[in-house]
Amino acid sequence: MLKEMNKEIFSRFLNEALDEIKQKEEIESTNDNLIIDPVIEKSKI
Repeated sequence: MLKEMNKEIFSRFLNEALDEIKQKEEIESTNDNLIIDPVIEKSKI
């Protein structure tokens, strides 16, 4: 179980997810632009 989430870990998992989606959907994009809208959970503060 993942107990820590920092920028490096987040970036690694995001890149892996994007690569998996691109492979599955046969997308040949090299420029990915994303808007990440964080949701702060009050119970996690």
